[in-house]
Amino acid sequence: MDRLTAMDVFVRIIDTVLEAEANLGIAITPDWFVLREIEDGRLKAIQTEYAPPPSEFDAVYPSARHVSAKVRAFSEFLRAEFQEIPTLRIR
Repeated sequence: MDRLTAMDVFVRIIDTVLEAEANLGIAITPDWFVLREIEDGRLKAIQTEYAPPPSEFDAVYPSARHVSAKVRAFSEFLRAEFQEIPTLRIR
């Protein structure tokens, strides 16, 4: 049996979302993954009462004393990009 990679899972989620957009069924995905589609009206959230609690998102890197400018910039980018998503908790 072949192992699934993260890319395999990502592609399957995208395929599921595209099928839902084409009215071929429903997609079970993290809401942050389809926020634009929901806001644009291409998808509709259903059964929201069964949504899981907020997920945590961590950026992990070596010692805080020696963080490179690139790592710091990327970490700040992630925080700014994801802080508006209510179902993600940024630490």
